[in-house]
Amino acid sequence: MDNVNIFFAADRTYLPYLGVSIYSISEHAVTDREYNLTVLTTDMTDDSLAVLNKFTKPNIKIHIRNVESEISYLRKHIAPTLRDYYSEAIFYRILIPGLFPDIEKAVYLDSDTVACRDVADLYDTELDGYLLAAVTDETVIGESVFCKYVENYVGIDDAEEYFNSGVLVMNLSAMRRERTCEKLIDMMENFSFKTVAPDQDYLNFLCQGRVKYLHPLWNKHPILYENEQTDEDVFIMHYNMFYKPWHYFGVVNERLFWKTAACTPFITELLRERNEYTDEQRASDLGSAAELLHCAEELAGSHEGFASLLCT
Repeated sequence: MDNVNIFFAADRTYLPYLGVSIYSISEHAVTDREYNLTVLTTDMTDDSLAVLNKFTKPNIKIHIRNVESEISYLRKHIAPTLRDYYSEAIFYRILIPGLFPDIEKAVYLDSDTVACRDVADLYDTELDGYLLAAVTDETVIGESVFCKYVENYVGIDDAEEYFNSGVLVMNLSAMRRERTCEKLIDMMENFSFKTVAPDQDYLNFLCQGRVKYLHPLWNKHPILYENEQTDEDVFIMHYNMFYKPWHYFGVVNERLFWKTAACTPFITELLRERNEYTDEQRASDLGSAAELLHCAEELAGSHEGFASLLCT
C-alpha cells in the first residue's frame, strides 16, 4: 500500500489547533500503513516539532518544511487578499506540487479539522482524470449571496460545484503537468482579483471540470440542518470560518474537538482561550462575517472577476 502523505499549512499561532488535528489522525491511523505528515510554515521551530512529535507512532512521521523563501516573493500579491482574518498560510498549499516533485498524490487538511476516521481512506480516493478531490462548500451553498458571487464572479457554472479547499486530495502529478499552481500564481501577478475566499476562489476557477466530489462528511462544517445527524457520522469535522469551539460555546459538533483536545497537552490552553474570548472579539467576528457577505454581494455584480477570463 502507498504511504499516506498528508500536508498542513500553519503559522506558530495555530500550533494548538494543529496539534489537536494531528492527534486525531494518529488515533485513527491503522498500524499497517506509513503516514508522512508535513507542516508547511514560515515560523515554526524545532521546539514546535518536538511538541508535535509527542503524537507520533512507529508508522507516523511528522516533518516541518519552512517555505519562507518560496512564499516571500508572493507576499505583495497575497497581502491585499487577506483582510484581518485570513493568514498567508492559506496560500502555502499551492506550493505542494512544486516542493515535492517525487510525491504523486497527497491529502491537504486545514489545521482546524478533526479526523474521525482513518485519513488513509480519504487518501485512497481514485483520482485518474481529476486534478483533485474535494467536498462542495456547504457554507457557500447555504447563502444565496455567496452562490451569486461564485457563479457570476468566480465563473463556476453551478454554485453547488464550488468546493471548500480545507480538505483536499491532490493529484500532484496532474497538477504539475497542467501547471495548475503556476497558473494560479500568474493570475495573482497579472490580475489581482478581489476575492471572498482568496486561494479557494483561484483553485475553483482553475480546477473547474477536473474535480472529483467527495462524500460531504469528509468536510463537515459546523452547520446543522433540520433533521441532520450530528457527530456520529462525521468523517472529518472542519471548524471553518468563525465557528471555532475554542472561541464559542455551543458550536455544532464541538464534542469531537474537546474529546480530542483533552488527550493533548494543549487542553488547558484551549479552555483558557475560550473562557477569555471577549464579547468585543465575538462582535468583531460578526463584523467580519458581515463584511464578507457585503463583499460577495458587491463583487457578484462586477464584470471584472475570474468569469471575465472565460469571455476572452
